[in-house]
Amino acid sequence: MKIESCQTNTDAVLEKMIQQLQLRLVAEPDNGDLLYFLGVSCYQLKNNEAAIPALKKSVQYHTNYDAEAYSLLSYIYEELKDYVQAMEMVELALGVLPFDRRKRDKVFLPNLLRGLGSLQLRLGSPGRAADSYLKAVHSDKDFGEQVRAYSGYLLCLHYENGISNVELFAQHKKYQDFFANIKPFKHAKPKSKKKLRIGYLSPDFRSHVMFYFMYNLLTAYDHTAYEVLCYSLGDADGFTELLQSKVDGWRTVHYSDYAAAAQLIYEDEIDILVELGGHSCNGGLPILAYKPAPVQVSGLGYVNTTGLETVDYFLTDRYVDPPGAGDHEFVEKLYRLPHSQFSYTGRSDAKAPQGAACIHNKFITFGCFNNFAKITKEVLQIWQAIMASIPDSRLLLKTEIFNGASACDLAKGRLQNAGFDLERVELQGDSLDYLNEYLSVDIALDTFPYPGGGTTFDALYMGIPVLTLKGQRHGARFGYSILKNLGLDAWIAGSEAEYIAKAIEFSKQPALLDTLHKTLRADMLESPLMDEKQYMKDIECMYQSMWQSYQAANKNQT
Repeated sequence: MKIESCQTNTDAVLEKMIQQLQLRLVAEPDNGDLLYFLGVSCYQLKNNEAAIPALKKSVQYHTNYDAEAYSLLSYIYEELKDYVQAMEMVELALGVLPFDRRKRDKVFLPNLLRGLGSLQLRLGSPGRAADSYLKAVHSDKDFGEQVRAYSGYLLCLHYENGISNVELFAQHKKYQDFFANIKPFKHAKPKSKKKLRIGYLSPDFRSHVMFYFMYNLLTAYDHTAYEVLCYSLGDADGFTELLQSKVDGWRTVHYSDYAAAAQLIYEDEIDILVELGGHSCNGGLPILAYKPAPVQVSGLGYVNTTGLETVDYFLTDRYVDPPGAGDHEFVEKLYRLPHSQFSYTGRSDAKAPQGAACIHNKFITFGCFNNFAKITKEVLQIWQAIMASIPDSRLLLKTEIFNGASACDLAKGRLQNAGFDLERVELQGDSLDYLNEYLSVDIALDTFPYPGGGTTFDALYMGIPVLTLKGQRHGARFGYSILKNLGLDAWIAGSEAEYIAKAIEFSKQPALLDTLHKTLRADMLESPLMDEKQYMKDIECMYQSMWQSYQAANKNQT
């Protein structure tokens, strides 16, 4: 009630301010400053329809607030999911930002660059995004913003073919340099707890793709042997409340106050801290630099090494990282689960799988619901070769950016340049019935070198076979591991040529596709991908092994 009352008072103040600004603009219609403040006030009142024209008109008069006006327009367009317009506004903001202010203002410029990098990545320009993030790192003096920008830079590097594994590793190792002056906690006191205390750290204990891979970790553990505490870095929702009710302790920590979060974890006497975000958005990796737990693990939410010397283990499996391969590309020790590193929880609102759509359509529909940044020029070339060999085939692309018409136009331009017949391609935005849209797809085409994760699980759960290309590094082999665990070896290609050949061959087998569509969910439920008991047995065996190794290595201290 107090919050609602406070909001009501704030709205009343804003409405009065808007009325006063409008009255002054009657007398001074060409006052750009007044138009800017009117736009800001309308935005604060959540009236974007009024904010946009006021802000656009204000910059026509070249005020001292032009950069801020363009920046705010970018925020508004991003809220409206018009990412192309949002990116254009950031670029305009950077264009009008005076040189002396670029040198003086160490907050606004880095914020613009990070925002630009995020939008460029969304719109499928990871190389440009990486450059923007790196510029943000060099222009920012705030430690927290620097490390977040560098994480954004590292994430962008995985989307393109041109970078080698050696260079990727070298760039990740540089992350440690940000924490050179941090003194890690010491862990020399004896363990006084009856249960092993596990801490999970994530920004994604909420409605997020990671929810469906964390659920079993937080709900199916052995309560007689383990105590679980969660450290949430993100906003709460109904999913958060569900998870909160399943564990032994819950802490909400702010992602920018790393030292305070580390102190809290240290005081909670966590034995094994598991970080689930890696270098993804607003992850908790900087907290691990303080070494708040004696054993620290990262995994699931990111596709490469953390680069942090204070992280002891990286969670993987024997398919993504075969024994003896890839260890030299991680600063952490790889812990390979015997089956899958992921345990998937299916969504309760998903329809039952049906037969293949091609049976009644009489043509093959390929589909990909991965984010647009993963659909590179090289991927489009391969897909175009497939469709050129199957003249009556269709392609369905579904992702968030296609909620905006301008992003659809941008994608159509790239598709056309790659040789696609746009009459055979459908673009769909994100929707509440996302899962059920898979039922119109016959074969899901995975991306490379950055394959799908959650989307691959979702497709298979809906009965859609996925064709994947086995890559040359950890993050490029997620699809390979998923299909190996499901026994779908035939759907794994070892080269681009084989990828094309398999797509063409499977498209000629509608009866096989129909059978797979009807049986894949049942197969998945019986596989290691959804066997939560076996998965938790493997996870808890891992924890025991890690803890025993720690005790053995520190027996003289403890």
